[in-house]
Amino acid sequence: MRNFAGWGIAVLFALLAAAAAAPADVEGVPADGKDVVFLADGRVLRCRAGAEAEGRVELGFTGGAVHVPKAAILEIRRFAGWDPAPRDDAERAKAAAGMVRWDGEWIPRARADALLAKDRERAEKLWKESASRSEWENRWKRDTAHFTIEANLPKESVDFYEQALEQYYEYFTSAFKVSVKRRIPVYILRTREEFRAFQKKDTGSAGEHTVGYFVPRKGKEHLVLFDWQGNRAETLSVLFHECTHLLLHLANNEVDLPALLNEGLSEYYGANLMVEGRMVRGGIQDERLADLRSMIEAGTLPSLEVLLAHGHPDMSAGGWKQLSVEDYAHAWAFIHFLMHGAGGKYQPRLAAWMNGHLGLKPGDAAPGTGREYYFMKYTDDRALLLRSLKAKDFDAIEKEFREYVSGLEFAGARGLLARGLRKLYRDRDEAAADGYLGKALEAAGDDAEVLSSIVKAYAAMEGKEEEAERLLRRVLDLDPLNVARRYEMSGWFPSEKAEVPHLLLCEEMAPGDPVALAATAWLAYRGEGRDRWVGGGAARSGIAEAKASVAGGAAVAPEECLRLAGLLLAGGEPETALVAARRAVKGLPGDAEALRVLARAACACGDAAEFARALEGVGAPRGKGAPAGAGPSAGMRVSEALVEAAAQALALDRPREMRKAVDPWFAVPGREPRIEAEWILHLAGPVLTKDWKAFTKRGIAGSAALEGSDRIGFLVLLARSGIRPGEDGE
Repeated sequence: MRNFAGWGIAVLFALLAAAAAAPADVEGVPADGKDVVFLADGRVLRCRAGAEAEGRVELGFTGGAVHVPKAAILEIRRFAGWDPAPRDDAERAKAAAGMVRWDGEWIPRARADALLAKDRERAEKLWKESASRSEWENRWKRDTAHFTIEANLPKESVDFYEQALEQYYEYFTSAFKVSVKRRIPVYILRTREEFRAFQKKDTGSAGEHTVGYFVPRKGKEHLVLFDWQGNRAETLSVLFHECTHLLLHLANNEVDLPALLNEGLSEYYGANLMVEGRMVRGGIQDERLADLRSMIEAGTLPSLEVLLAHGHPDMSAGGWKQLSVEDYAHAWAFIHFLMHGAGGKYQPRLAAWMNGHLGLKPGDAAPGTGREYYFMKYTDDRALLLRSLKAKDFDAIEKEFREYVSGLEFAGARGLLARGLRKLYRDRDEAAADGYLGKALEAAGDDAEVLSSIVKAYAAMEGKEEEAERLLRRVLDLDPLNVARRYEMSGWFPSEKAEVPHLLLCEEMAPGDPVALAATAWLAYRGEGRDRWVGGGAARSGIAEAKASVAGGAAVAPEECLRLAGLLLAGGEPETALVAARRAVKGLPGDAEALRVLARAACACGDAAEFARALEGVGAPRGKGAPAGAGPSAGMRVSEALVEAAAQALALDRPREMRKAVDPWFAVPGREPRIEAEWILHLAGPVLTKDWKAFTKRGIAGSAALEGSDRIGFLVLLARSGIRPGEDGE
């Protein structure tokens, strides 16, 4: 999950367009004592900006302070420079004359409007390049020399992938003298949820940890990727791996290659690196090398002759079996040996082996194969490999290969990490795991992905919890604005001290992001942050007057009804708030805020019909007068309203009413939970109402739909184990 690209700037643009005459109310103008920080990734944050020190700026939020690299910040607008309150008689005179404070100076309203217009232009430009493309229907569509790229990413990300794809195409095709006669379609999606939905529609299923795949349908071959922000190296690795499969397939889409060649080459090229815009091959796959070393140590590494049979299209091969994870490591190492071992003498011989397959004629194929898809008989392939390598038998090659891999060194910390995780999770040897993980930590430097994995491992090890928490803080300090990592990592420390502040930060640092919604949903499930939905004494003080205004027969302006509905909800009077919200919606048809308040009141009252109507209204197309880019997609708007409503109901201690409203919504075909926030609330209802049958059923469904989520995983674990959560839902 990455940032809802450009949503902050889109909000800014919408509000600037709607409120140019009232600078203090505009998202881009500081208000309520908070500063406004414009981030380079398009987000607009409202917080307290401290001074710059050592290239970083402290940003203060409810959940705590973070120190952000100055390069990540476009602009800071401090409240003191936009405070509308006059501070002396001279300023009061200026305010009376219609002037406003802007960036520390009092200027005419017309000048402020002009400056707001410039903000609007900047926001519109950023929106067109980023936020407007975040919806798939508005995606980029580019024809490059060899690819047709469709992507809902920011422009600079599309540029990056275009360069990577074209460079890789030229690199691979020139090395192996293969060519493709048409442009290759490539689809790149910005979030894991979108990727899974695309994959399910495209292939009929969605793999949990898949980052990319290619489809070999003749005439409709294409490549699909998920842009893993924060771990783009993984996306590139998958891109090069899957693109290798695709290019080999398109070189001759009728021949089925042996798995050793196909997967070995793809794993080899998956380790390619982009260094200053240049393709560099021959990287070490640390995790694969770790697997290989483990097999050698255990004496389970098969011979190359046996490896060739694994996954071979000719299933009559002696010793045939499906390719295993260990076989992938073995295949990668063998191709690495052929590309780099023995002074490079085997590289052209590898090409000869590959071309022997690509040039296979149907008449020479294995018996029983068709003319549309055919493959080489295993015994013929074995002979071809030896002939291509100019070897009489496998013994000499095997000896050279083993000597070569014994000299390979891990590229960095990832191999050590892989060994440590294997010792911890497979061998249950914490002492050995601790040794490897300690070495990985020393070698990791600032590799946040490696450090994150060590945090999770330490969190699961006896006596390592405090070290894990310290390391967690270090990881988050490396990339303080990465809310996806913050949300994921905090899930490994389900204590209030370690978890809640990070969840609050996620909410404030990623407005409109699915991660922020997930944080809100989990806080609501835990019963944390009630003060955001149910006010204290200030809210209670006006309840009697608000109830009287709603109950009275006198006409009340719809805007006042909306204000009263919010006050009544905060004061714990949802039934009266529902009456006021209905009046507000009637007087302000289509108003998003009125509909959201109505959804909150209806959910707290358990009114399923009103709740559904409100959410449908939130997701309805915007009016003709709405500015372009006025917010996220209809689906995200509905998700935001649903999460807010459920959080309000739970804050009012009304889980049964919440279920009465939310369950019927999800029961409608096509409205099943999509994002993690919705799954949390879908599971929270049965937990908090002690409906264990529904909890178990939904937990298993949630496991299939959204595995990989630490918090969903926790609930699913309970469902599958039959353990009932405690009275507090934990």
